[in-house]
Amino acid sequence: MGKNMKNKVPIIIDCDPGIDDAMAIAMLQKSNLFEIRAITTVSGNSSVKNTTNNALYISNLLNIKAPIYSGASKPLKKPLVTASVQGKNGLGKVSIVNNAKLTKNACQETARILETSPGKITILAIGPLTNIAKLIAKKPKVSEKIKEIVIMGGTINVKGNKSKLAEFNFFVDPDAAKIVLESNIKKVLVPLDVCNKTSLDLQKFARLKNSFLYDLARSYSEGLKKYENIEKIIAYDAVAAYFLINPRAFQTKYLCLTAKKSGAISKSNGRKTTNITTAINAELFERDFFKILKGGGKYE
Repeated sequence: MGKNMKNKVPIIIDCDPGIDDAMAIAMLQKSNLFEIRAITTVSGNSSVKNTTNNALYISNLLNIKAPIYSGASKPLKKPLVTASVQGKNGLGKVSIVNNAKLTKNACQETARILETSPGKITILAIGPLTNIAKLIAKKPKVSEKIKEIVIMGGTINVKGNKSKLAEFNFFVDPDAAKIVLESNIKKVLVPLDVCNKTSLDLQKFARLKNSFLYDLARSYSEGLKKYENIEKIIAYDAVAAYFLINPRAFQTKYLCLTAKKSGAISKSNGRKTTNITTAINAELFERDFFKILKGGGKYE
């Protein structure tokens, strides 16, 4: 059932749009389950200028009223590496003419929202974790007020999609990933192991009422085939967003994790604060993904 604003789950989306980011944001908005308090942007799939422009483009198309705050323009220590699979500006062949303001205050605004709603805000982190790591480092007391962080990132037992050992988000900023994973904040990790078990047929996007999603999917499909040798669409970030919508579709287990300089994940000793998704009902994900995007209304 859809929820009125009082009952909607308050979230912040930290992202680097990104075609699969767009799919994730569309799912969350169209499910009618969430109150998006803010969209914060980070460099990753493209420069922070492009990802912020893309976030504004996506928000306008989906009628999202949440403010957009730009964040980190580069990783904590490494030079920025952007993604080939997403196209030059991050949204494939879609031409973006926005000139979104770079507010450069994602951490401050996230902290402000957390202060006003302590213990109630879930953060969906679907880009490199630079903004979240900066928040933890600069405002550790405030970061403890996060209800939960759901992270798309890392790889456990499968090959990475950026290097043999690393998934893209963790490869781009492994130092940030280390800080976030080692924090005591409650976390859910959706790694490549689970994302790779899902795949979406491009032709099903053609049947959506919203043509912009089909255009994005077509560009994404071409990029995945060219750069990752993947025939179908793996909507990585949408899988993480789906955990917020239907966590019962996943199997999970708690571990204590850290990230290496390569972006690879390793187990460590300490409190098991990361709930790793280990399996997903892929058929249910695909059914709900298209059901939500096609209906554009209430998720049941």
